[in-house]
Amino acid sequence: MHGLGHAAVLIGNDKTGYNYYSKNGTNESGGASGALDKNPVSGRHYASLKEFEQSEDNKKDGPYKKAYDIKTDEATDKKMEEAAKASVKSDYNTLEKNCVDVASDAAKAGGLNPGTPNLPWYLMDPSNKNRLTPIPNLRFRRMIENNPGGTLIILPEPKKERIGTITVDPAEITHKVIPDDKKPNQ
Repeated sequence: MHGLGHAAVLIGNDKTGYNYYSKNGTNESGGASGALDKNPVSGRHYASLKEFEQSEDNKKDGPYKKAYDIKTDEATDKKMEEAAKASVKSDYNTLEKNCVDVASDAAKAGGLNPGTPNLPWYLMDPSNKNRLTPIPNLRFRRMIENNPGGTLIILPEPKKERIGTITVDPAEITHKVIPDDKKPNQ
């Protein structure tokens, strides 16, 4: 969702590792809705957060800039993983069931707040009391506000690679640069 963010969830701990869940959209309807077919990830295992940080998943889906670490127990993690798996399998819809729902569904299954609005009841539409914003960055902020006690983690910017005199993001490199003296004669 251009400029609105992307969200996914890692469930686990430093001892046993982390499982990654990400709902990445659809190729149908210009990507707005349809069968989930843009490389969904359901439980890919990483031994550590550092390993995930350096992974292709982080490079392709992110790179993620922030994370919110909420401590849970093993039984809660299992409930959260089941909810995340189900969310990843469901169809994609930009306004109703998008990437951030994986994190919200997992949080709700774990007894955490999924990012509901911080509004007094009288300012909310009575028919949609628990309506969640479809905007990943806003819902992430609400999840932090409504689940105190966690740790906000600011992730380092990925290092840029230098090619000649041009500095580019690693994701922008789509071809191999061949020095002039190695190029075939044209």
